[in-house]
Formats: sequence, C-alpha cells, structure tokens
Amino acid sequence: MVHALLRFLQRPYPKSKDSLVFPLSSGILVALFLYVFKPFGLSNFSGDLLRVSIGYGLVTFVCTGLIGTLHYLLRTKLPPWTLGAELLLICLNLLLIAIGNAWFTSLVWNNPFGWKLLLYFIPITVSVGLVPILFFLFLREWRLRKAFQMEAQKFEKLGSQETTQSYQSSKPDWDLEDVPLEHPLPEIVHFEAQGNFLIYRLRNSDRPNPLNGYRFSEIAAKLEGHPDYLQVHRSHIIKLSAVRSVNGNARGLELILENKDTVPVARSRIEVFREVYQRRFGHIPN
Repeated sequence: MVHALLRFLQRPYPKSKDSLVFPLSSGILVALFLYVFKPFGLSNFSGDLLRVSIGYGLVTFVCTGLIGTLHYLLRTKLPPWTLGAELLLICLNLLLIAIGNAWFTSLVWNNPFGWKLLLYFIPITVSVGLVPILFFLFLREWRLRKAFQMEAQKFEKLGSQETTQSYQSSKPDWDLEDVPLEHPLPEIVHFEAQGNFLIYRLRNSDRPNPLNGYRFSEIAAKLEGHPDYLQVHRSHIIKLSAVRSVNGNARGLELILENKDTVPVARSRIEVFREVYQRRFGHIPN
C-alpha cells in the first residue's frame, strides 16, 4: 500500500506554468465565491462585503503569485518534477493563503493575530481550495499521460516497420574529424550537456565520456541535418537508430536508447522528432 502510494506520487508531472493567469483567476474565483455564497459567517457581516471579498481574493492572488515566483527562481535547481512535488507545492500555497487570510481577518475585525486564528483558517482554506485543486490536478495528469502514451504507441508501431532508405543532404561528411572524439561517431548514441560539461555515451555502455573544449551548441551545429542524429532537447542529442522504445508520461515523451539511457523529448521538439522519425522509418499511422 505504502509502496504503491510512493510510486504514484513519483509519477512525472509537468511543472506549473510561470504566469499571472493562475494567481489572478484563483483570486477572482475566491472573491466571487465569498461575495455570492457568503460562507463562514459572512452573511452576518454588516460592513462592505464586496470590499472584504476582494480583500480575500487579493490575499489569494498575492500568496499564489509568491509561490509561483519562488518556483520560477528555483526551477533550474529543482529535480525532475513529480506529482508528489506538485502536491507539496499546493499544500505550501494553501498554508501561505491561510496565514494571509488570518492576517487580513485580524485587520478587518480587529482581532489579535495568533495561533488560534491561524488554526481556525487552515481547515477553512484547505476545505475551500484543496478539493477543486486536487480534482483538476489529477485530471490534468491523467489527460497528459494518456495523450503522450498514445503518442508513444505511434512511434512504437512505426519502429517495428523500419525501412532502409537512402538519404541526401547538403553536408557530405559528419565524421567530426576536427573534434577530438576517442570513439567513432557511429558508436555514439547520446550527446548530453551537463552544466558546463559535454559528455557522450556509447552503444553498449552508459559510462559518460567527457568531451573537453567543445560546447553542446557546437556539436549540435556540426550534426545538424544528419540522418541519424537529432537534437531532441536543449541538453540532448540522440542517435535515432539507437532508440529502442518510446514512453509517454505527463511530462511528454521519453526515449529509451540501446545503452539503457532515458532521454526526454522537449515538448517544443516533439513535432521535429515526429517528422525526422517519419523520414527515418516510414509512415506514422494516424
């Protein structure tokens, strides 16, 4: 049971989009909900209910925006995003909103801000926000996972119909003779940028081989147009004929190479990968 739950929470999940749309829409929905339905004793409030509702909406907007900004600043240092990480981010967001609501309430009703007021608002904030957020969270994860699994199945069918074709290109030579490779290019299945370092891996080994003195962009430029090498991510170039399976999850597509490397395909590169893969192996079924 616990193992199944942990595996579920470790499912890949796309990182939240860094924009003002979600904080703004969340704030507007909270303000409208409070003003229209008047829950939690607001029906007995004798003051300006519209102003108070807008105030709580602003609290939601500011807190959600702060969490989004923190996520944006740290996203390059964060590990691969998962469903559990997204749930943790939501819980932190709700906790911050509860603190903001308690503070705003202390201003409106002239109540002292303290633990009692905060403990009162935590369950209220969770009850209002958690259920719809979780519903849309799991719905989005399910839809994305299904969509990319179907996309992966298309490539799997295509891979089983491999055909030999002749290729023509304006570049006659991709031997990279000026690049100090310790192994022949056909043996290399994966180039990867790791920070300021560039490594490559071979067909029968996942051991990284350093490539000093060259940037990833330079290798990508030299291999541009190659019939069997393609940049699928800002940090990855793969050998198409080394792809053994294509998996789909909520983040997109992942390629499993013959040396067991798992390589992500950037969403912006999926269509490019589709077109090149189609030329390489034949027709992609509808």
